[in-house]
Amino acid sequence: MRRVGKRSCARCEFFIVGAVVAGAGAVLGGCYSPYYKINKPLNGSTIMCTGAGNMNCPVPVDIQWQGAQVKPQPDLTLDGTALPSTTLSPGTTSSVGTLTVAPGGHTLLVEGDLTGNNTVQHVSATSTFTVQPSPGTFAITGPTGNVLVERGQSAAVTINVMRTPPFTGAVDLALVTTPPPPAGISATLVNVTGPTGVLSIRADASAAPGPTTVKVKGSATGLPYATATLNLVIGRQTGAFAEANPTPYTNVATSTTSSSSTFRVTVAMVALGFEASFFRVGSTTRIGPAITFAKGPTSNLGGAGFCSDGSSLALTRGVVLSGSPTGTSAQNVFSFLDLTAATPHAITQEANFNVHGGPQTFQPRVFFSPDCTLAFVASANSLGPSSNILYVRDLVSGLPLGHEIPFETMTFGAIVSNSPLNKQQIVVEVDTGTPTASTTTIDVP
Repeated sequence: MRRVGKRSCARCEFFIVGAVVAGAGAVLGGCYSPYYKINKPLNGSTIMCTGAGNMNCPVPVDIQWQGAQVKPQPDLTLDGTALPSTTLSPGTTSSVGTLTVAPGGHTLLVEGDLTGNNTVQHVSATSTFTVQPSPGTFAITGPTGNVLVERGQSAAVTINVMRTPPFTGAVDLALVTTPPPPAGISATLVNVTGPTGVLSIRADASAAPGPTTVKVKGSATGLPYATATLNLVIGRQTGAFAEANPTPYTNVATSTTSSSSTFRVTVAMVALGFEASFFRVGSTTRIGPAITFAKGPTSNLGGAGFCSDGSSLALTRGVVLSGSPTGTSAQNVFSFLDLTAATPHAITQEANFNVHGGPQTFQPRVFFSPDCTLAFVASANSLGPSSNILYVRDLVSGLPLGHEIPFETMTFGAIVSNSPLNKQQIVVEVDTGTPTASTTTIDVP
């Protein structure tokens, strides 16, 4: 052996030696003590089994050492039984691998020959750990498509519950409350013991129409909770359109109350004709702006009223008809006011517009859907070729829906219905029982 260098250390000498040990290429030397360290599994740790049915539980192994190994890999012994050298991947200062064990207590012994302090030393490390049987898990899923929930109604939604053994217990289903679901959306907690459960989701009359999402939470004792996202479409109330009550066409009484006795409108004479103001019964605070209107010079039409709000108090609309309004060529204009909006504003719809050849004799009329969010106006068609025309308007967005619908006779009507694929439609029929009878379908946003 040829010594090529020497350096003094505090407790040992450092020699660089030209020879190798056991053909492993290790260099004898280093002012340190060799060791093995078991980073995983830590001594005294408890590991949850993730194997199916609590069998063949995987346990990660991470071995670290200081010093050069005489053999390519340290020797591993699990519970007194030697493990193959292929249990760990090769490494120069550490190696990793995976043990497959059953639940219970286990002891892992790592030992081997390492160089250090100018010698070859036999060192070892031990980790005693416990593999705990898993209580199992569960997951939940809901429909992949849209779920239609009418305002003022509930929809039954099937939720699938998938359990991983050994868990076979009950799962509680409810809506996630942090963050809270959209305003007006709720569900009753349901306890599910089988593979599926039915969650009843309700949309109050005040729920905003249109698409929205909610999260369903599944809870079981001793297990992490699971969630699923549902895509909802909050739909309008279905049913036939009904005419405003009282009809606003000649209603200029001092005060009129809605059919539910919840709202009132007062009409006062002003310099430009009349002014309609809406209030809650028992309150003196006006709702939204006062709406000025005039009585038609020939038709004598003009007044104020309400949608029939017996079942939809949260969505009541006031309506005002003005004859020959200033600033428009229309013979009549309807103004709609949401009486429970945070900042009520009027939505207008012209009737008998673009008058040619003088006033028309057909009295314009207005009808509301059951939840007061949709309206159609029927009036004379001044431009022809049909005698009359019908317009449909969304009172939530303020936008017209579909196209103008011509008709000849005084027979017409509309209904809101649910269509396939969880959508909604307005079905309008005109001239029923006549040669010009027709049906028009309009999608509801």
